[in-house]
Amino acid sequence: MVNFQNNPRLARSPWINPGALRHAIQIIPFGISAPDASGNVTKVYKPNLAYKCWAKIDVISDKQVNYGESFQTESTHQITARYDPDFVPTANMQILTGDGNTYTINSVIDFEGRHQFIVLLCTALEGVAWL
Repeated sequence: MVNFQNNPRLARSPWINPGALRHAIQIIPFGISAPDASGNVTKVYKPNLAYKCWAKIDVISDKQVNYGESFQTESTHQITARYDPDFVPTANMQILTGDGNTYTINSVIDFEGRHQFIVLLCTALEGVAWL
């Protein structure tokens, strides 16, 4: 039996019970489209290049904001997945979960640079659906 309290390296590591990685996710990269007639450049997400893995999803904050006459929910989530050197996500990529939720990645953290787990700080997108 490993004693985590007497070993400071193990106590600080982002050790995760494998059963906690129970959400199937797809991390979807994007490309930049060519400018249109008015000069606007848009991000085009490419679901055919999605990276699939298992992750742990935790809610960090959830609040309702009043925008004029309507309320909008803003949710911030922390998504933890195993590190894969073949695919490193970046900010502004999107995550699609198996139950249909969509998130935008705001920040990517490699815990202490150990290349074991990555922590993705994300914002939930309301009313976005992928076909």
